[in-house]
Amino acid sequence: MINRNTITIGLLIALAYAYREPISTVISPLSEQSIRAEEIQEIDQVKPDSLTSVLLTAIAQAKAVGFPAKNISAVLIDEDGEQTDFQGNVDRYPASLIKLHWAIYALAEHNRNEGLFDYRELKDLIRLILAESDNDALSAIIDTLAPDCEDRDRIHEILPGESVIRKNYPLEDSQEPDGCDRDLSPNSLTAQDAAELMASLFFGGYEKYGVTTEQVNSVILPALNGSDSQGFLGEWMPEGVYVYEKQGWTSGSRSASAVFDTPEHSYVLVVMTEGGVFAESQTVFPQLGADVYQLMEEYYTSQ
Repeated sequence: MINRNTITIGLLIALAYAYREPISTVISPLSEQSIRAEEIQEIDQVKPDSLTSVLLTAIAQAKAVGFPAKNISAVLIDEDGEQTDFQGNVDRYPASLIKLHWAIYALAEHNRNEGLFDYRELKDLIRLILAESDNDALSAIIDTLAPDCEDRDRIHEILPGESVIRKNYPLEDSQEPDGCDRDLSPNSLTAQDAAELMASLFFGGYEKYGVTTEQVNSVILPALNGSDSQGFLGEWMPEGVYVYEKQGWTSGSRSASAVFDTPEHSYVLVVMTEGGVFAESQTVFPQLGADVYQLMEEYYTSQ
């Protein structure tokens, strides 16, 4: 049990080596300065009853077993809109996290132009890209919305993110798309941008993107809840916790953006990482998700 009055760096290091077994809101602005990787050793000054202590303790535990903190970006937002981050404004390669952007953008464009998609087919495509992370379905959506790459930039006018316009195909693979995607730079996204989008869907604020409550509740959230969390943040959640998660994974990265809906509380956790050590591990994300869940339970109990 964490002593909420006397957390020190020594205790956090001890916790790290213990590394446990799994077991309508206005979003407040990002902290003035994101916590940097080199500051992970200086968390003795973190308030013991804060979201920051929750997030940094979980990251410290991962660092203690060999996962470099400098390659981690994370954001934690509670149901009241309070949030904290660790390197939350660092651009990372998002892999399939961008599929949530395109799902929302496609619904918004359908609402503006009902002849653009057959709505039943669009819902099927969204289920495929969110629940099954299907690259061909994403390609079909992008080709309908913006067959020319220069037309894709409009998504950045509506949704948070630096660059989410390149299709999710490995360039070294025979599945490489033809045309303008060859000339686009790799996608990039911050954990803060991913968290803002996910929080708006669950806590409110999605209307500004042009989608309806019915679409969020009947199309987006069921698909996220139906995705496979194996190897990601939601895998080790106990019974009774509902997870809405979008995952991203390549040979050099692993990322996830998720809402955890517990019987008493809800919160958003986004973790984006780079490096083969994260990509190859099937347990680091489940452990991070489980650690944050346990620490959040203690945090809420202390309030």
